[in-house]
Amino acid sequence: MLGLKTLGDIAVLPTSAMQAQFGPMGCRYWELANGLDYEPVVPRIREEQLTRHLEFPSPTYDIDGLLPAVKRLVFSAYASKERDGRPVRKAIVRGKLDRGGIWELPVTFREALIDADSAWFAIKNAFMRRPPEEPIEGVEVVLTNFGRESGKQLSMFDGGAKRWQQIEEAVAQLKVHEAEVPVFRILSVDPDSRVPEDRAILVPLDV
Repeated sequence: MLGLKTLGDIAVLPTSAMQAQFGPMGCRYWELANGLDYEPVVPRIREEQLTRHLEFPSPTYDIDGLLPAVKRLVFSAYASKERDGRPVRKAIVRGKLDRGGIWELPVTFREALIDADSAWFAIKNAFMRRPPEEPIEGVEVVLTNFGRESGKQLSMFDGGAKRWQQIEEAVAQLKVHEAEVPVFRILSVDPDSRVPEDRAILVPLDV
């Protein structure tokens, strides 16, 4: 409606015209067209994944045949050197449908699991509740959201460090389920202030 064809056309318009036509994002378009970008640069975080895959001789959705295959992949992934003994918070079971498309079953563990038996128990229960409804040509198991190495041992007298590690692990687990986790820590600002609100502030807990 405004006859816009290039970024230059947007840049010469008044902000009010862009906002009237496109709403709040109109101002954002106008700023970008004029080389104004106040948003901080945030690097993309590559989520580490560990995948094991198995192809079937013929497409199938028979549970009795699929369960042993998925179990084999789970134990193979847990035994791999890439995992390096780290606990896992989430697993994904995928299958390529015979008629095209992907069947996917994400399984988020209640707590980071260090052993394959516990992981398989959770994955098997989820699989039994929602198996593929169409034949699949193969299946893969993906482990992701790894925790810290289990080999690091804390001092037996350092209770505070142990509690803090538990808090960090709980927050990390919440982040698997929620995009934003409303967990904060108290930061001392002016402990001698007469105004209680000025003595400390709440800041987001970054784990």
